[in-house]
Amino acid sequence: MTDREIRLPARALTRLLAGRVELERFRKDHHFVPSRPGDIAIDFFANQLKEGRTIESVRIERTTEDDDDWIVFVFGAPDPAISPFRSE
Repeated sequence: MTDREIRLPARALTRLLAGRVELERFRKDHHFVPSRPGDIAIDFFANQLKEGRTIESVRIERTTEDDDDWIVFVFGAPDPAISPFRSE
């Protein structure tokens, strides 16, 4: 994960979208919310939205080393239509 890019396991995301796993379980498993007291969590998608960023591209990273492929979401610059107003 970087400040504008996140990789998620393809099977886990497919299970979420198919309704086979609850959203809150997915969020805990992928550290978007704390699983236990004291856990560090980064709500990546909420942060992107708060900054007014939208998805710029999505790609699949195929791998032979892991049991799963990765889906990579890349977010662009803040979109003026949804970004907080900033005066310079």
